[in-house]
Amino acid sequence: MGEQQHYRLRQERPFLRRERETTTILCGGLTWAHERLIEVGLRALGYRVEILPNVDRAAHDTGRKYCSNGLCNPAYFTIGNLVRRLQRLRDDEGLSAQQIIDRYVFFTAGSAGPCRFGMYESEYRLALEAAGFAGFRVLVFQQSGGPVQSLEPSGIDFSMPFFHALLRGMMVGDIANDLYHQHRPFERERGASAAARRRMVEALVPVMAPLPAGPGRRAVDWLTGLTWLPRPVRRTMRWLSAVALLLEQRRSEQLVQALAAAAASFEQVALDRLRLAPLVKVTGEFWAQTTESDGNFNMFEQLERLGAEVLAEPLTTWIAYLIHVARVQQRRRLGVPDRRARTRLGRAWSRLLSPLRVRWTTALLDLAERVLVGEYDRLRAAVSGRVLPLVDQRELERLADRYYDPRLRGGEGHLEIGKTIHYAQSGHCHLVLSLKPFGCMPSTQSDGAQPAVLAEHPSILFLPIETAADGEGNALSRVQMALSEARQRARAEWRSLWARSSYAPADLCAFLATHPELQRAPLPFAPGQTATAVRLAALACEQMQAAGIRPLQVPAEERPDAVSPRARDEEQARLQSSPAPASASDWLAATRTSTAAAPAPLRGEA
Repeated sequence: MGEQQHYRLRQERPFLRRERETTTILCGGLTWAHERLIEVGLRALGYRVEILPNVDRAAHDTGRKYCSNGLCNPAYFTIGNLVRRLQRLRDDEGLSAQQIIDRYVFFTAGSAGPCRFGMYESEYRLALEAAGFAGFRVLVFQQSGGPVQSLEPSGIDFSMPFFHALLRGMMVGDIANDLYHQHRPFERERGASAAARRRMVEALVPVMAPLPAGPGRRAVDWLTGLTWLPRPVRRTMRWLSAVALLLEQRRSEQLVQALAAAAASFEQVALDRLRLAPLVKVTGEFWAQTTESDGNFNMFEQLERLGAEVLAEPLTTWIAYLIHVARVQQRRRLGVPDRRARTRLGRAWSRLLSPLRVRWTTALLDLAERVLVGEYDRLRAAVSGRVLPLVDQRELERLADRYYDPRLRGGEGHLEIGKTIHYAQSGHCHLVLSLKPFGCMPSTQSDGAQPAVLAEHPSILFLPIETAADGEGNALSRVQMALSEARQRARAEWRSLWARSSYAPADLCAFLATHPELQRAPLPFAPGQTATAVRLAALACEQMQAAGIRPLQVPAEERPDAVSPRARDEEQARLQSSPAPASASDWLAATRTSTAAAPAPLRGEA
């Protein structure tokens, strides 16, 4: 038998810096807002960038054609989407396969985790070869590698300025998407919120360019370019450059001011926030919970069409999670010698220095997390705090620790468990909807732990959905059933509010008619007040009480808290056979023509 050798990836042609001006980088897979902002930031760094179109079922079918069996949906959708774009370049624009290989590269994230995501890089190359594009370059940014991944010059400089452009696009995109989802269920004119998000993002384009380097960062970058310096020194210089860039960003108010001005685009959206929409928190596998496409059955649009309000997960949470994973790994390295130590004395010395090395690295990671959260909070403050803060990663670990070991890596790890408990206990949602590809191993593991979570927290309403391409009908049917219970919880909040208040919905409508600014005011969460309509009503009642406004004389039979059990049963039967009122004004009209008590104001199911 011959000598055994380790398997090694086939070396492909590198993407060189001199090719940057003539080579287009293809990327995609996030929401429109994130992709647009990241595209602008990368173009400002001198890259030619093209965002791939949104994925659809045709992309999935193409991916199934050229990929191996048994992959998860994100692989089929994203690989098929890339192949279809290259085929259009060849068939519609007349480029040869070699011209495409020379002029285009694909940029994506990679991982060495245990799930199938770690195989995407190889699957991309196999599918491209099968489709007639052998040798097409796939550039992978390792999520766990941090902002300093390479010291050698290449077509893509995986350094802090590049990472910073991605991070700024993610954070600002998170803010824009959150405002969009807050407005869309309550817009009076269909499509107004989408137009407002587009105006907001386009208004931010001029300020997404990186800040010019200050004297300190220029000096550090110059030292980093001295190739005769030892690699550890050059790597340290790169980290110092990253710190200098973050400090410059913190001192600059340009982005914050521009974000505050751009967010005013949503003031043009006419709202009716008295539509009683259940609040749905979307969690799950990273790509499935993020994409706005057929990849997750267009779930955000479907939920809002069914009368729900969506609380999407910010991409910045994932960056905070990667920092936390690195911190957890440092705990396991106490007393472990550096793997680069070759001699017995070197290993002994390294073991003695291990606590100091771990504490130093952990301190850097803590600093990175504080900078990340602090910058996100600055952007939140620019939109008057209408966006929820990032959840503390240590809190998510604490909540999930009883059910899921945080040291287990892959996918969302313990996040699905921690988020489910956190958002339900904090009263930030009525329903937790977990989206994941069919057969996703990390999500399957967390789903296996969810029964224990639900047994100890019976008030949590949790629904896992696997986004297999041929399971849309079944998935939407299950979502509708879960939303039915979520609506009942929202109605219970509405009735409970008026049972405790001396005011009635008629008082609320009269007050809002003279105080329209409340339709846009930030609405704090409180126990028993999760639905936006309930929080708006509670805020209005507080202001009416503070202003000394006396309640109107509303007949007792018209108050929602004066409902007999028999009348409630009759009302429930009526609700199941007829469409719900669309707003508070419809509710008031119904009370004058019905002997039974009226339901809470509900958004019509389009």
